[in-house]
Amino acid sequence: MIRVRQATADDRRFIVPTWVRSFADYAPKQGCGSRAKVLRAHWRIVDAILDNPETRTMVLCSEDSERTLHAWASGTADALHYVYVPPELRGHGFARRVITATLGAYPTALAVSHPWPRKSPRYRWDPIELARAVGVSPDIVTRGAAA
Repeated sequence: MIRVRQATADDRRFIVPTWVRSFADYAPKQGCGSRAKVLRAHWRIVDAILDNPETRTMVLCSEDSERTLHAWASGTADALHYVYVPPELRGHGFARRVITATLGAYPTALAVSHPWPRKSPRYRWDPIELARAVGVSPDIVTRGAAA
């Protein structure tokens, strides 16, 4: 059996590397820089997001062993930051379970702070949400877009 629970400090040892490596795998296709650049720089961004008191991160774990993580999601009331399910466990509704636990409901539409790997009408990438998540003024994002 599996259950959803709040992520702990120990869980970061799994969450941070899976987030960075997963994002690095598809970031170049989304115009977010090379895989090598993401692997070098994104660790600090993920740490800042997880350190933000508004961020909620939930994990799906085994009831028998809370250290065995099957999936996780991180977000705020306004945005989903990231969700990760290992490839071999996809297609079982795990992402839906941790997204619902993280956000309080499974949204019909939502802003995401990272580009979504596939086209989806449900998720809309909003770089302002990433700026908010890491504690940077959203004005930097909007000024950069206007330049």
